[in-house]
Amino acid sequence: MGGERGVIRVSVTERGTVTARRARLHVTVESDGLAFGDAALEACGEIADLVGRLTDLGAAADDIGVSRVVSGSATGLLTAETRTAYTVAAGIDDPPRLGEYLRAVSIHKGVVCSRVEWIFDEQEAAALLAAAALAGAREKARRMAAAVGAEVVGLKAACDGRSMPGDPPAEPAPPAPGTAQNGPADAGTDFTSRREIAVTVTADFWVAPSS
Repeated sequence: MGGERGVIRVSVTERGTVTARRARLHVTVESDGLAFGDAALEACGEIADLVGRLTDLGAAADDIGVSRVVSGSATGLLTAETRTAYTVAAGIDDPPRLGEYLRAVSIHKGVVCSRVEWIFDEQEAAALLAAAALAGAREKARRMAAAVGAEVVGLKAACDGRSMPGDPPAEPAPPAPGTAQNGPADAGTDFTSRREIAVTVTADFWVAPSS
């Protein structure tokens, strides 16, 4: 290399798994009458009863809210017979107890769990994987440099990027009023509270002829 320093660029990917720190239930509740937003939490008896059961289990009242309202009737008009489907979202701080919450939901008439949303905190896991990937990148650069009679003498620059395959789909529309059924989440609900995370580090190392 004529005594001059050069640069070797390498990329290394490290993979691991992260466990959900929280969960959020998306529940469809069918009720008579019509109320909008969080006012439905008190105005609709079915929702108020559901909220009471969830808070008894430990869900925080301020982490339960109505995210969607769909109202309709056979005539398409709002009448005294109008049925309304509310989507209620409830946060759960203790994911291992998810089964208890699902049972509380399943006993309600006209209530169905439409989706379980897992909430991940990947920052710490990503930092550990990035450190491992950088160490791996240095070792890879050392081997590459040694193959041409050179050695790594320093780090010029490095960057990282991460991905989390399997991001949850957008929230589905609630069933039309009159179609909600009792029972826990259907067979299509994802109960996997762990998912993969991949971190790729790309680094430029200074290399020089071996002394």
